[in-house]
Amino acid sequence: MHLFYKTFVLSAGLLVLAACSDPEAYRDPIKVSPDIYTVLGENDNVRVLEASLAPGQETEAHSHHESVVYVLEGGVLSVSMPKPTISDPSETPDILYLETNSAFFRDPVALHTVENIGDTDVNWLIFELKAPVFERDFDLFDHEDSESIDAVYITPDVYDVLFEDDDMRVLHGHLVPGASEDSMHSHPEMVVYLLAGDELTLHTPEGLTTIELTPGSVSFYDAVDRHYAENSADTVVAWIVIEFKNRK
Repeated sequence: MHLFYKTFVLSAGLLVLAACSDPEAYRDPIKVSPDIYTVLGENDNVRVLEASLAPGQETEAHSHHESVVYVLEGGVLSVSMPKPTISDPSETPDILYLETNSAFFRDPVALHTVENIGDTDVNWLIFELKAPVFERDFDLFDHEDSESIDAVYITPDVYDVLFEDDDMRVLHGHLVPGASEDSMHSHPEMVVYLLAGDELTLHTPEGLTTIELTPGSVSFYDAVDRHYAENSADTVVAWIVIEFKNRK
C-alpha cells in the first residue's frame, strides 16, 4: 500500500494564536469544561484527553499546552479568543474544518473558546505534552539498524502516516480479521489509542501472547522490542500510535 498523509483544512489564524507564556494564565479544559473534556489516561510525559461537542455546544474559555490532535469524528468548529486578548475588536473567529482520521501538531494555544457550528457531533483526541518538544532529546530512526526496525518501513500495508515531524509521528494501524503484520519491528516511546478490535496475538522472539482489547483505551509504552501482531479475532482491529522518536 502506498503511504499517504491525511490532511486537515485549518484557517491560518489558529496557527498563530499566542502561546501560553504566562503559566498563571493557563486554564485547564478539564476543570472549566468537564462535560466536554475527559481524561483517558496520563503518565509523566503525556496526558490524553477526549473532547466531544454536539451541534451548537460551546466550551468555556481554556488554553492548551503543546499537543497532538487526532480527529475521531470531523466537523466544523469556531474558535474565538476573549475580546480582552484581541488587539483588533473586529477580528472574526477562526473556522476549523476538521477531517475524520486526520492528525496535526499544535503549539501552545492561549485562552479561547470552541463552538460546534456544524450539524454533526465533533469528537477528537488531544495528546498533551507535559514537556515541550524542544526540551526533549531524540535519536531518530535508523532503517539500517536491525535492532530498531521502523514499523512503517517494514509493514507499510498496515500503517499509514497521518503526521510526522522531526520529533514525533502519528500512525494509523489497521488489521482485518486473520491479517498479520508478518515482519518483526519495534517502536520507540509511544502512546496507543485503540479505535476498534477484540483481540490480538503478539508474536515475539520469546513466543506468543494473546491480548484482549478494549476500544477507547489508552496505553503508554517506554519502548516496544521486536514483535509483530496478528488479528486473531473476527473483527477489524484499528489503532492510533503517537511515537516519540526514541526519546532518551
